[in-house]
Formats: sequence, C-alpha cells, structure tokens
Amino acid sequence: MKPSDFSLKTPADTASLEAKLQATIDLIEPPSQDGNAAETGVFAEAGFGRQELGSLLDIISSYAAITGHPFTIPKKHTLICCADHGVYEEGVSAYPQETTLGMVRNYLVSKGAVANALSNFCQSEMTVIDLGINFPSHDIPGLLDCRIASGTRNIAKGPAMTRQQALQAIITGIELAEAAIEKGAHCLLPGEMGISNTTSSAAIVAAVCGLTPEEATGRGTNISDARLAHKIEVVRRILTANQPDINDGVDILAHLGGFELGAITGTILGAAAHRAFVILDGLNTGAAALMAAACCPRITGYLMSSHLAAEPAQKSTLEKLKLKPHMDLRFRLGEATGSSIASRLIDIMVAACNGLTEKNNLQTISETILPLSSLDFTLPEKSDFSSRSMQDINNSIPAPDEELRQNCQYYLDNLTKPARCCGRLEDIALQLAVSSGDKKPPLTLPRAILCFTAKESYHKKIAPLGVAFAKTAGTKIYTVSLPAGITPETAFTIGETAVSFLREKLQIPVLGLALDSVPDDFSCGENALAAAVSGAVASAAARSMTIVLDNPDMEKLTAQAAEQLPAASPYLLHVQPELLSLNVNCPGGLVSALGIALIEAALHILNDMRTFADAGVAVAHDGLGAGIQKQN
Repeated sequence: MKPSDFSLKTPADTASLEAKLQATIDLIEPPSQDGNAAETGVFAEAGFGRQELGSLLDIISSYAAITGHPFTIPKKHTLICCADHGVYEEGVSAYPQETTLGMVRNYLVSKGAVANALSNFCQSEMTVIDLGINFPSHDIPGLLDCRIASGTRNIAKGPAMTRQQALQAIITGIELAEAAIEKGAHCLLPGEMGISNTTSSAAIVAAVCGLTPEEATGRGTNISDARLAHKIEVVRRILTANQPDINDGVDILAHLGGFELGAITGTILGAAAHRAFVILDGLNTGAAALMAAACCPRITGYLMSSHLAAEPAQKSTLEKLKLKPHMDLRFRLGEATGSSIASRLIDIMVAACNGLTEKNNLQTISETILPLSSLDFTLPEKSDFSSRSMQDINNSIPAPDEELRQNCQYYLDNLTKPARCCGRLEDIALQLAVSSGDKKPPLTLPRAILCFTAKESYHKKIAPLGVAFAKTAGTKIYTVSLPAGITPETAFTIGETAVSFLREKLQIPVLGLALDSVPDDFSCGENALAAAVSGAVASAAARSMTIVLDNPDMEKLTAQAAEQLPAASPYLLHVQPELLSLNVNCPGGLVSALGIALIEAALHILNDMRTFADAGVAVAHDGLGAGIQKQN
C-alpha cells in the first residue's frame, strides 16, 4: 500500500489504544471448518489422503478453514516492519545501526533486498513501515511513517518502552492488517528489519518458554564466537533487569520488545479478527506470535509456520505455539523469506484442488504432460552398455567447477544480506551456477521433469496434480514408457539417451527425475527400472545438470545409482526431507516440482538482489561477512 493509502485511526491515548485492542480480541473466534471440509473433500474424493500428500493436506485445510475462500489462490501482502533497538549499544550485532536505514532505502529505492526478491517470487505486494528507525527517514519514497520513537531504550538496563508505546505499536499492526485485508489480501507475510532485534526476540522467547540465555540466543546476523558469548551474557542481563508478566502480551513487549515486533504482534491479532491468516517467518515473527498469543490464545488457529530457522530459540517457539515447520532451509534472516516460499505451497495446493474439480482439463494436461516422443525421441533399439563398465561411466562424470562455485559464493556474500544467511537456497544457487556455467544464471533458466511411466501414458489419477504442481513450478513433465521384458542394459541406455536428448533438445541444466507409479507397477522389473534411473543419473551428471529428485521411491532408486556412481552425488538435489518436511509420497513428479520451485526462489535471489556496493548499505564488521563484504 502507498503512504497515501494509510493513516492511523486510533488516537494515541492509552484508553483509546486499550479499547481498540480489546475490541480486536473480542472479534477473534476459532476458524470455521466449512471451507476446510469443502477443499479437503475434493482430495479425498479423488483418492488422495495423508499417505499421498502428507502435510500439504494440513496446509490446505488450515488455509480453507481460516479464510473461508476455498479454491482461491490467496492474494498476499508482505509487511516489512522496521525499527531500531537501544540494546545495540551493548555491541551485540555484526552490523552498524545505520544498516536499518540503509536496508529500508534498499527495499524502496534499489529494491534489491531478499524481501524484494522473494516478494517477486511469491507475487506479493510489499509495504515497508517505519515504526522507530533511529535516523531520519522522511526522504525515502514509499515509506509508511508510523514512527513511535527513534528506537527503543536499552533493555539490558530496563524496559524497552512504556505501555502506551507498546499499545501504539500493536494497534499500528492491527490497523496495517485491516488496511491490507480491505485491499483484498487474506494472506499476510510479516517481516522485520532492525539491527539487534534477535537479541530482543531471544529474551522474549527465553522469558515465555522458560529457556536459559544459552538455549535462547543464536548468532543472528552470523556473528563471531566471541560476540555470541557476549550476546548470551547480555540476554542474561536483560532477563535480570526485566520481569514481564508472561501472560500479558503488552507487558512482554513493553519490557523486552521492539516497535517492529509490536507491529507484527498487532498484525497477527488484526488478521485473526478479520479471518485472514499469517505465515510466520523466523525467530522474530515467532516472538511476536508469542506476544499475540499472550494477548489472545485463539490466534494460534490463524497461524501457519514456514521453516525451522537456524536460531535455536525458534524450535521452542513453534512448540509453544503448537506449530510444525514445513521447511528446513537453515535461514538466518527475517524479511519474510521463509514465509514467502511457504506461501507458494498454498498456491500449488489450491491449483491442484481446482485441477481435480475441472471436468474438461484434457487440453491442459496434454500441454503440460507430454510423451518425450512428441519431441521426436525414439527408444534406442539396442544397448552399448556392455562395452562400458560402471567405473568408466563414473570416471566420465566431471567434478563440479570449484572456481565457478567460489565466484558464485563471493557474489552471494556481497548481496545485501548477512553472509550465508540464506542457507540451503545459497547451496542451490551454487549448484545452479555449475549446471548453467554462469555465476548468475538467469531467472528463465530452462527446467523439465523426466518421468518414467509404468504404462504407455502418465497415470491418469495423478495427472491433475502433476499439471498443477508442474505449472506452478514453471516446468513441463516429459514421459518415457519402459517396455516389459527389457534387459537392465537396455533400460540403462533408455534412461541415458532420454536425458541426453532432453538436454540437447531443450538446453535444460535442471532436470527433475520421477516415476508415475510405485516400482511394483512397472512390468519391466525392478532391476530394469533401477538401471533406467542409473542411466538417467549418469547422463545428467556427466553434463553437470542439477538433478531434482522426486518422492521416496525415486530417492531409494537414486541412492542405489549413487552407490555405483559416487561422482554423481554433488549433482543430486534431495528435496525431502532435507529441504521440505512434507512427507509427500505421491509419485508423478510432485516433489520434483516443489524442488524446482525452490530453485526458482534461489534464482530470484541471484537476479533480483543488489550488492552492498550497488545499494550503498553498510557491510559487516564482525562474523562471516567481515572482510568478505565490500561497500565499493
């Protein structure tokens, strides 16, 4: 929303603020189950339950129950709440405090932060709000001015703010949520920016969940061992200096919080009051959710978790809120990173639900799931496998280009974020650099899924899901049928030549690998099926392609291949459970498509972000980023 679209409605006196908070709490009721039954019933009727779709069913159930908008892909709104913290003066951060202002300018002028990249990825509108930056910000175009004060007080010495200021922050968040919902959003993605805010959040989680400072305190922006030890001692002093009532969210905020955390607390309350839902990001949004739950325990029904962050306190936070993470990407960053990615899971499941209800979707299926023969591929008549040993084939697979990996890593480290904070998305980016031969592969990087089929064509039952997942990931599924009675040698050659054909025909550096049925359904036999997968893996790895694995059956077959072809291992992208904690067992390329969606997120980071030098943001003076990040 633009600054002209929003102004605070509630007077700033304590009585008015308390009344607004109570009125909001009074509106919050447990989510309705009507939409839930409608949407999940579609999957059940089509024969897909938890055994096939795992936690994806929980996600779509929660979405439908909360919003009452079954069959509609949610309109999203990212709210980046920004403020500074007085505890910065204790020396707990790797970055100078002016980084908060620099990043706000980056969001709105350079548009080169992780928040920008992943808002683009999930197609979310993004609003940036000044709740209390400790520097003048009036000249930044598009910034929403909701400033309460120029940062909080130092919580190592006493309360962060007054109760009135805490209420102001919460009510601001409530009214931000109301404004976004009025514009049509029913999925809110709160994020934050505020140097030293993980110190505040660690103290909040320690107080509410009963953790020690050691258990609650993490590296934040990847600080050094020495600074981490110091940060733990600062959190210990904070907890000694402040004794909030942990059953009163406003009191917790007043003693330990930040203005941006208070606004996120209000956003959660406002969303719940108006039947929208909130996807939590990492530690900071989790701390805000704890404060919102202390205000009104019913809000937990309106929350969806996204990922398990690298900060140690987040696990306890999610357990307290009775939420389970759906990803483990090892992020060390807020800015709605994990929640933006998680929101795509909802898009995929709504698209799948709609696909199952469409009566005339044969054309859509035929445009997305195609036999490889449609590209003029023909099965090889005979195999030359006997002339080569597996050792020879393994020796033909090149090692990943280490110089290219290092160049890509240096580029990633100099994008406007803490070094290595994007965890496994950065690992994916390094793989993509090797596969594409470019340290910054383009957003349009071609990708495809190769699916071995047990019958002449792709499994009809799964087809609507395959289409929905593939289209949302921007890919197509190409099928190859494995004939009955083929020898393992011929099957190996089929897998090998199918991949080499796809690579040459479509110039794809990214290949999903899948089956359309369980291995027992393949009449060619288990040995031949395993050989076909080995041939595909060998061929893709020989061309340095990123190989995105599908469900557990494909993982098992690929593990067998990797025993004989260890040189292929660096090219394998394991989606479950390494990246996604979804327990999806359905075959047909669904999990590969989810992995390709993660690849798209990594590509947005590589292409949409700006470097510290380009954006003029201050670099780290401690930890992993010190000495690597360059401002010029």
